[in-house]
Amino acid sequence: ASRRDQGVVARYAEVGREKRTVDFEYGFHDARIGKQLTLSVDAVSLQGKYVGSLFEDVTERKEMEESLRSTSQFLDNILDNIPLSVFIKDAQELRYVHVNRFMENWLGTSASDWIGHTDHEVFTKDSADVFVRQDHEALERRAIVDIPEQLVLLPDRAPMVAHTRKVPIFGDDGRPQFLIGLSEDITERRAAEEAKRRELVLLETQERLMELVRQLSTPLLPLLEGVLVAPLVG
Repeated sequence: ASRRDQGVVARYAEVGREKRTVDFEYGFHDARIGKQLTLSVDAVSLQGKYVGSLFEDVTERKEMEESLRSTSQFLDNILDNIPLSVFIKDAQELRYVHVNRFMENWLGTSASDWIGHTDHEVFTKDSADVFVRQDHEALERRAIVDIPEQLVLLPDRAPMVAHTRKVPIFGDDGRPQFLIGLSEDITERRAAEEAKRRELVLLETQERLMELVRQLSTPLLPLLEGVLVAPLVG
């Protein structure tokens, strides 16, 4: 007998020995149809003398589970290689159900810090209040909410700036199921823009001061036609 068949015999022996029901799955290749089948087996002790079995063909369910698992792994691979922070929340309690690797690296966290948690359990209260309000807006408007610039505050972390889009996902019944978020870290860009703005203000101020100095250093200034005045300096 094969190792698989020996395992089935051992399960039946367990039922007879311990006088209790044992549930297990049994897979085999059906040569008639050329396909792998999977049966769910309930082995039941009958009066402590016999063993009865209830069989259910769960091949389609197992195939579906495997297909979903493969699809989930495929999507995870895609999300983990997107150069954006991606998160998914359930629409009812707004708890995180997925964060991609880019988001983990960006915020210096791990998936376990997010999955099953709400914003108020992760971020500072001020940030969490804003994020939850935006989530509700997206779900209630049933539309994408675009936040060009928002402050991200985590405990014990320097403030960050992000450009975020929130996308509500609805089921066939029209009810909200998930909320997908995509965030781009624009902290450095925002800092560079602010530095450029300050530089322009400084240059403008410098030009105004230079013009004022030139005016003050002029010996005679026309006041009216035929009237000249000399500035008082010092």
